[in-house]
Amino acid sequence: MFWYIIKITENDKTIVYSYGFESREQTGEAVYYKSSQTAEVTKLAENDSDVIIKDFFIPHLCYIIQKENAPEKRFIAIG
Repeated sequence: MFWYIIKITENDKTIVYSYGFESREQTGEAVYYKSSQTAEVTKLAENDSDVIIKDFFIPHLCYIIQKENAPEKRFIAIG
């Protein structure tokens, strides 16, 4: 499975990404909270599920933001 993320906005508190699941089409949205170093999906992408988000997408998204300094675009592939 894969996700394609694109940074929409960043401020002192949050970073917002749009994302596509198994597609480059951006149909979902996720927010990363800088103070707690956590993220949540605010709009589920087409064909994505809550279980996949919780178990795979959120941990990978947080890792990439922290280790790669919140890239503008990124392709995340696992499996």
